[in-house]
Amino acid sequence: QRASREVTRVISVDLQKRRAMGSVEDGMRKPLLNDGDDDTKKKSTCYSIFCNGLGTTPFYYGYAYGALTLLVLYLAMKTLSPEEATTVAASADYGDGVVRGGYRWPTAPMVEPISKTSFPFESKGLSPEAGMLLGVAIRLKKVVGVNFKVYAVGLYVNPAGARSALKEHQGEALDSLRTNSKLFSKMTNSNNFRSLFLPIPPPSVIFHCFVFLHLLDCVCLRVPNNVTQQLLCRKTLELRFLRSVGKEKLVETFNEGLAVRMRKALGMQGVTIVEEFLNHFGDMSAGQTLIFHIEKGSLSIKVHNKEAVKFSSPELASSMLDLYFGEQPTVGEDVKKNLIERVPALWLK
Repeated sequence: QRASREVTRVISVDLQKRRAMGSVEDGMRKPLLNDGDDDTKKKSTCYSIFCNGLGTTPFYYGYAYGALTLLVLYLAMKTLSPEEATTVAASADYGDGVVRGGYRWPTAPMVEPISKTSFPFESKGLSPEAGMLLGVAIRLKKVVGVNFKVYAVGLYVNPAGARSALKEHQGEALDSLRTNSKLFSKMTNSNNFRSLFLPIPPPSVIFHCFVFLHLLDCVCLRVPNNVTQQLLCRKTLELRFLRSVGKEKLVETFNEGLAVRMRKALGMQGVTIVEEFLNHFGDMSAGQTLIFHIEKGSLSIKVHNKEAVKFSSPELASSMLDLYFGEQPTVGEDVKKNLIERVPALWLK
């Protein structure tokens, strides 16, 4: 009997604590049972999402917040990815095309006309997602009046991010794009972010929102992987060497342009970053590849079959892009203009 009374007492105390704290069931029932209680109404509305502490917010508010988050992302995707088709020149050789993300990727490879180097229409580079070929060009070095072929270069971008960053140029003719300083200004940007703002809820709502999204993932209704890609323009420069170039000569060539830009941006600290970056260069032979990958304000380098090295420096990434797309490109105006040849094809349907 004493044990029974003790159990009854513990249960009674527990129930009193639950009533005092307001259980999940109370939060669900009170709006129906207590229509006249203003304080109860306040606790049972979405206001509690931002004001109540951990554990006192009804669980279904987390699901509602998760649904609202998905709705905002969906509307952002619609806004950042215009649906209108664009007219391109009839003579443009884009191939049959393959539809991805509602747009048609040109499948025809691009051949650099001087070196006859062919680049496929897509390449992963240093990213898990394939990038679309935007243009090809050749780097020539003039010595005593003679042009020597150094390397052919192809530019790959994630098309969803490029459409977002360059959407004001949709429908613009290629000849106009090649002389448009605004376009090249965007090309030298190492971020190209389009950020979204969402209010930060308390931990209880974050937990329930996570559960909601996890359940969606389990039933294969997951948020598309290209949501974040549509907010960012990823760029990859793929250099294919046409002749052997020693490390010292290669370092000297890139240091010429990078050091000046980095010194202007960061002073002597910028020069130090460039020196560290150039240490990862190596001797290049004909047929070997050098890759520069720019994403989220960082620059990664991969020398042929060596491991890729990442530098988290937006200034270095922008300086590298400025070598190719700046107002005074080190590689020459022809390279700059040819690397954007397929910009009009970004909006093909």
